[in-house]
Amino acid sequence: RPGSCYDASVVAGICQLRYEFSMPVERILKLFDEHGFEMAKATAHNLLKLADQTLDRLYSVLKDTVLKNKYQNWDETFHRTLTNENERGSRKAYLWEVIGRDDNLMFFHYDKGSREKEIPKLLLKDAAITLQSDAYAGYKELSPNITNLACLAHIKRYFKDIQEDKDAKCIISLIDKLYQKEHKHKIGEKGWSADKNLKYRKEYSKPILKEIKKELFRIKTSDGYLPKSLIAVAVEHMLSQWVPIKNIFTMGHSDLDNNIAERYNR
Repeated sequence: RPGSCYDASVVAGICQLRYEFSMPVERILKLFDEHGFEMAKATAHNLLKLADQTLDRLYSVLKDTVLKNKYQNWDETFHRTLTNENERGSRKAYLWEVIGRDDNLMFFHYDKGSREKEIPKLLLKDAAITLQSDAYAGYKELSPNITNLACLAHIKRYFKDIQEDKDAKCIISLIDKLYQKEHKHKIGEKGWSADKNLKYRKEYSKPILKEIKKELFRIKTSDGYLPKSLIAVAVEHMLSQWVPIKNIFTMGHSDLDNNIAERYNR
């Protein structure tokens, strides 16, 4: 702030100690004092307040910018969080992650730990975007202007859990074929564009997707599996995602999976 005798590094240091290391302000000031740096308690609290206001404005701009991206990756992941001051222990709470692929920016959204489907509805409203996710059911109820893309890695995981099964191995092999074809080219290298990739995808994906669907229905109608067996659940899950799977191959720039969200989470 103009006129302040403390620069951004001092404020950042106080914020790190207070929020990353959970140190009370009194302990922070004691630590400073031991190193010959004196600061009034009221000053420290005021700096934290100003930092909060600045970061809040920055977060608001960042969120608005990301939500304007036409291609977004979404993920909702749970963490153990402390309960409020009137309760003891911890609880399971969800953190939403949104990545804007056009600007390569992202933000996290926390709403009291909720995973309610109303949250993406409120954030996206009537946006006309492409949204890639791990198949959380709430995304299916968003605006019809939103095109949902599946995550093939997430779908494949269902079959990998039972990969000793020959039919599971068959589906894994076919999904891997899609990846193998996709990895032969990379947009931005050797003159390869999104338009070229779209044309290529339409060619290679059609026969593979047709074979996958044929195998899924073969497994589904087989007498060898119980309705609630792991392979039956995996098959039903993939069939329920068939439209979002096909949507991937109607675009040239999209990923085959939502793994970028998991990487950013880590």
